[in-house]
Amino acid sequence: MVPSSLSKVREINAARVARCPPIFLYCVDAISAALPQIVFLISSLGRAIAQWVRQTMDDKERFDALMQLANFRREIREARRNIEWRVTLTTWAALGAASLSTIPRDVPQCYILIGALLVLIFHILWIAHHFRVHEEERLLMYYYKDRAEYLLLPAEITEPSRPTRDDFPKALQAPTYPVPLAEMITTLFLAAVLCGMALVHLR
Repeated sequence: MVPSSLSKVREINAARVARCPPIFLYCVDAISAALPQIVFLISSLGRAIAQWVRQTMDDKERFDALMQLANFRREIREARRNIEWRVTLTTWAALGAASLSTIPRDVPQCYILIGALLVLIFHILWIAHHFRVHEEERLLMYYYKDRAEYLLLPAEITEPSRPTRDDFPKALQAPTYPVPLAEMITTLFLAAVLCGMALVHLR
């Protein structure tokens, strides 16, 4: 009973197929043959879109991280510069106040001269040290900023390289830069004034 029913169904389907236009059968065969390639192309396109979206998000996150690092270096540099200038202004104020004050005659001149010399040496070393640190922070700050720009414009900007220890200026190079040189000259002048006043008053 069942085999005969199956054979009748097959005969009916064969008859329906026989009545279909040849072009329809050709299209069905072509679609069936191309179906694996279509599925492969769709899946490849989906993977490419997902990778592009993920890469775009990664670039944005990297850009934000680089800019945060640049701002972090800038904030550290500004905080250190504020501390440096507070100490510098305090040193100048102390030297100026000592020069204008009345020095007791029982104070040996050598004490004042040695004190002024120690203050001068300390402040020059202080300026030279912070000059080196400030320049290191500046180079790293601009490196992170340049890396962020390179992510946005890779075709227009040369890929920046991270500064090495050889790129950082040495503390002994501080007098070759205008700002630290001016600080050192000012401290030297005030220390010399203090020594001169001490020699005049204690003569």
